[in-house]
Amino acid sequence: MTRLFALVLVLAVPLVLAARSAVEIRDSVPGGCSAIRMAAFKQALAGGPEVSVVSCRSDAALKAISNAEADIVIVPDYAGKVPGTTESVFSARALAVCLSSEIGLHDVSFENLMKLWTNPMPRWTDIGVEGGDVRMVLPLKDDDMLAAVEKFMGGKLAGRCSMRARGPRSAAAVVREMGDALAFTVYSENVFPGVEMLSVDGVAPTQTTIADGSYKPSERYKVILRNEAPAEARSFVELIFSDSTSAELAENGFLPVRNGGSPVR
Repeated sequence: MTRLFALVLVLAVPLVLAARSAVEIRDSVPGGCSAIRMAAFKQALAGGPEVSVVSCRSDAALKAISNAEADIVIVPDYAGKVPGTTESVFSARALAVCLSSEIGLHDVSFENLMKLWTNPMPRWTDIGVEGGDVRMVLPLKDDDMLAAVEKFMGGKLAGRCSMRARGPRSAAAVVREMGDALAFTVYSENVFPGVEMLSVDGVAPTQTTIADGSYKPSERYKVILRNEAPAEARSFVELIFSDSTSAELAENGFLPVRNGGSPVR
């Protein structure tokens, strides 16, 4: 029996090691970073090494890489540092509040945005504009952009959502057509003429203000690589910073960012 157990153990160890040769990633971006998952999918299609991407909380991600259970983690920039790793900021995301330019509002305080968000019957007076009820526009329920918006606003919308839109450009089109609507979405450069993207507390959302953090309803994300990770993990980090992944990030409401805090143009 002892010999049989030893034989099973000897045969099993290579299998365990082979299974662990895949690149293990822990992703703590709200809703999951779809660009990272797409990069992993494309790599698998191209015959590259298997990449496992698991969503989890930031603390669980940091614990996983500390224990060598993960090779790469994606966490907010403010998350703690981990000994034996190398980190680089690669993207940012920001809240965008859009409304028709005809309303004439250009700036809003975050405090007033919270009044609107937490009011079961949101009204324009919540943000200092004359008028009645506000028709609220949010991302689709199955869209990771909704998770990002809810994180920036500290929870779910208290009132009724009048319409849902797929992506920032669709949200901008909705508020332009509806006139008396206000959309909570994520930042994108591509908005329609006649649509205002509000400044918050006097700072306009731009690539620069989001990348350097001066626009407050925003969050930067970093990739942390375990220094003793396999070569495949290092190659995947290079893929994260590639032009193709940067384009995928931009398509999904992320701003590609260089480690120094400059947007990738």
